[in-house]
Amino acid sequence: MMKKLSRLAVLAALAPSLAYAAPLDFDQGFSLDSVKTFLQEEGGAAVPEIKILSAGSQTATKDCAPISFNYGDEALSQPKLLQSHVYQEVCKEYYGEKFCWNEPVGVWRKNVSVSLKGNRSMLPWEQDVFVACLQGETLSVETVKASHAYELNQTVSQDAITVEATATKKLRTDPDPSGITAESLANTADASFTLTLKDKWAQFYKGEKTIVRVTLKKEVPHWMDAVVVKKEFAFTPADAYAIAFTAFAQEFRQPLETGSRYYAEWDFKREGKVSASSTQTGGETPRVEYTSAR
Repeated sequence: MMKKLSRLAVLAALAPSLAYAAPLDFDQGFSLDSVKTFLQEEGGAAVPEIKILSAGSQTATKDCAPISFNYGDEALSQPKLLQSHVYQEVCKEYYGEKFCWNEPVGVWRKNVSVSLKGNRSMLPWEQDVFVACLQGETLSVETVKASHAYELNQTVSQDAITVEATATKKLRTDPDPSGITAESLANTADASFTLTLKDKWAQFYKGEKTIVRVTLKKEVPHWMDAVVVKKEFAFTPADAYAIAFTAFAQEFRQPLETGSRYYAEWDFKREGKVSASSTQTGGETPRVEYTSAR
């Protein structure tokens, strides 16, 4: 079908000269000489100075779409329609000058879905992301983010392709960057200046370690804020972690000053088998005015 369409595209420029002629038989083959002979035999029609230099290779556009799965999603995605337009390069010479362009010859359409299979144990913060691309009649699929190593296979029907992603092993992915958050930085009743952090996923890290690195800073108006102390802690995973800065005041680069405003920055990583040991940026607390013990 596409071969016949490309022949039609090549003859499009000759349409005015063929307007009064009987149809050509494409099944008998095609050449410019046969067209000229045909025109001359059909009443001596003037043959324009046109040379068909090439009916070049076909090209196809690429249409891509991400297909993602979050924790708790159904194992079969909703289909996504991908469309690839096919073009034929046509070059002609008009009175010695060459012109080339692409002419459309067809469209490939496929509804693409991904089906997750195998023994899977996705964690709540993890995500599986695949990118499917249709170019011509060929579908390529890439795994760009995954909780497991997947083996990909395609099942093709007339208008649809199902990609079967079979899990072969669990991967250690990055921990949830939002897994540890600040609950407060506050002056407490026992005269300590305490940062309290909450761990959203502590129950998944039993028997492992959570490494938290904190920096306490003093707000300095119209200048760079001053670092009071930097310190790293290795915690047994728990719902909350309390860091009393005044407990290690001897490590301060400068003492805390009543009436000054302070804030804490933190990052963390998980050490063990559940997650990759990559450092995650936590954030910073609001500014808090320090009040010494009365």
